[in-house]
Amino acid sequence: MAGNSFEWDDCVLIKFGTGKVVTLPVERVDGRTFFHLVKSSSPVRHLLQSKCDHDTTTKQARVLHKIYNTNIVERITALRDDQFKSMLTTDHVPEYLRNRYGNKRMRAGVLGLPQVFEVEAPSVDQVAGVTMALLGTKPKSKLMAELTVANLDYLASVVEQQNSSGHILKQHPRTHVDAPEGTSVPGVTIAHSREAYLAKFKDNDGVVHTKLAFWKKVGKNSALQEASEWIQSWADGDESVSHDNADIAAEDGSNNEGVVTSSVA
Repeated sequence: MAGNSFEWDDCVLIKFGTGKVVTLPVERVDGRTFFHLVKSSSPVRHLLQSKCDHDTTTKQARVLHKIYNTNIVERITALRDDQFKSMLTTDHVPEYLRNRYGNKRMRAGVLGLPQVFEVEAPSVDQVAGVTMALLGTKPKSKLMAELTVANLDYLASVVEQQNSSGHILKQHPRTHVDAPEGTSVPGVTIAHSREAYLAKFKDNDGVVHTKLAFWKKVGKNSALQEASEWIQSWADGDESVSHDNADIAAEDGSNNEGVVTSSVA
């Protein structure tokens, strides 16, 4: 990735050999420079797509965002989340509080983490992995990667490689889980945005009944067991369980969206 760079306190000006100039907002931590690694950023797209072949026959082809055909940003985000959770001491914290980083019992542990840590970015096809420094931000917050020539070259090479190979398995960071919880129970999936297990049962009339088993108050293991028992109750013909979730939804403040709903498949 040939080019020159000029630095200020809050941004870096990068000039490519083609004459293209990119202004990249940055943050300085302990004498190191970090940038927000996100696909929606125009400067990041320009940097990471710099090795891709561009069809210049039409204006539309020139502005195609090839970075959206890749999953490297999601994979690094998942590595950051795993590293953050592994470093956070949670032995004294109940399981249902371990994703609530603003809680008083979690705050001390979060503040005690290092500002910067390293992850091993994966090898992708012919592109060798690198050790990448990241800001120690918590899951679901922005991903801040160190701005180095090696990191930019690695990311641009992966974007080019994944576009040329044409087989991309994209994974949203919210769908990443540490263990295949719920996959062992037929009819139960993970509703990450609700922090719950989603159980579904289709009766003999073709009506689909659903239940959200929230893990915020009871923990993941208990919620998974609750969802599993609910499905088993339907399978055993016990329809009295169809509204058991109303009190959980009310406690969650979700306007009873957790109540079992029915729809014809």
